[in-house]
Amino acid sequence: MRQNIKAFFKANKFIFTAFKEYRKFSTTSEKAFDIIGTFLMSLILTIIAVIFFNTSIQNFINNFQNLNNIVITAISILAGFNVASISVIATSQSDIVKRLKNTPSKTDPNTDKFSIIVIFFTWAIVVQLMIIFIGIILYFASQFYGIESFAQIETPLWIWCIFALWLSTVLHTITISVRNVKMLYLFIVKNQ
Repeated sequence: MRQNIKAFFKANKFIFTAFKEYRKFSTTSEKAFDIIGTFLMSLILTIIAVIFFNTSIQNFINNFQNLNNIVITAISILAGFNVASISVIATSQSDIVKRLKNTPSKTDPNTDKFSIIVIFFTWAIVVQLMIIFIGIILYFASQFYGIESFAQIETPLWIWCIFALWLSTVLHTITISVRNVKMLYLFIVKNQ
């Protein structure tokens, strides 16, 4: 049993490895904006929602389902963009790719700059796929609750906290994708 658990964690530690590498090669300002900034934004939006729009659980679930559908669609598009972008960059035989592969990182001389680009795109894809996965599970879970029985019950604080974390993760993946667009732009412009 213990061996099976160990094998499970070993097989699935890629998510943690991707986040560790993302943190390692991100600058302090990038981490501040991507992690702390998005968390503060989601916290402020959630606090505003709690103060002005605190609703019953039934209304919360209905509103969340609508928002979740939009998020799943948008994040799916972003994941597709990041996969296509990394494919373009990885298969390119340009001089800039060769130069990036031969230029060591200042953070870790054992890692080249090309690998850092791949790390950022990989983390974005991992987060986006996790959001899609969790969003689908939450959508199906919310479909099977008898929400009529929650019509008069006010949404508890712990649900708002989970919502703030979910929103923070969604905003985080968007900020990473914006940076990836910038890297792709610079890659294409410097390539010409």
